[in-house]
Amino acid sequence: MIHDAYYDTVRRALAEKLTRIAFGSSDQTADRADLDFAVTDAVIVPVSAVSFDPNDVRLMKLHYELPRGEAVGLTIYEIAVLDLDGRVVARKVRSTPITIEPTDTIGDTYELKV
Repeated sequence: MIHDAYYDTVRRALAEKLTRIAFGSSDQTADRADLDFAVTDAVIVPVSAVSFDPNDVRLMKLHYELPRGEAVGLTIYEIAVLDLDGRVVARKVRSTPITIEPTDTIGDTYELKV
């Protein structure tokens, strides 16, 4: 039996390692076996905060913001979580892309289950 303290420890350890979010232009899904997947035309921002869901010990939320003036003209399909070494550890492909305008600011959370 795995106890809640285990998941809390894993979430906290991951929070120290998962420090950046990358936005990219590829709409291609990756094969789960592809461990060297890279984000196309990557624009990288730091994770601004990490929160832990008190009702789900397995859920962690990585908060991020793409500031105004960053990635102008980029059509974002992919959003990925990067580790300290810049490796993609989680990635989502949007069904509806976002094209960044000069006045846009994008902020959201990336939810991960451990």
